[in-house]
Amino acid sequence: MRLAFGDFVIDFDQRRLLSAQQEVRLTPKAFDLLRLLIETRPKALSKQEIFDRLWPGTFVTENNLATLVADLRSSLGDQASEPRFIRTVYAFGYAFVGDIAAPSPVLAGGTSGADSSSPRAEREMRRGAEPTNSSAINLEPSADQPYG
Repeated sequence: MRLAFGDFVIDFDQRRLLSAQQEVRLTPKAFDLLRLLIETRPKALSKQEIFDRLWPGTFVTENNLATLVADLRSSLGDQASEPRFIRTVYAFGYAFVGDIAAPSPVLAGGTSGADSSSPRAEREMRRGAEPTNSSAINLEPSADQPYG
């Protein structure tokens, strides 16, 4: 499954994150954390929930998680003070706050078939980018598809 957020496309099947059709290098744990936060959005996950999902049966300190989140934010060009994608829930955990859409053919590496008369398409055309389709999709986790 491929999803778009901001200037990124995440491909869960190939475990890849792309920006401007270039691969963004993530550690395996950073990719797992990003996927977990996207799949459970808009729910905020406690640090303990994240520990249990990413490091089952392993003792991990909060510092390990904080470092992982900082690395992921850096890769996404995100900031804790003004989050576009990963929000810190003070004394609790983290949540994904970015808008998710099906990737446009442009973001996904194909040709654009979007309606160029939409306000977003007009803005993107002024920026020199091809228009994208940003129809939102539901990412509610399914009980028959556990994270893993």
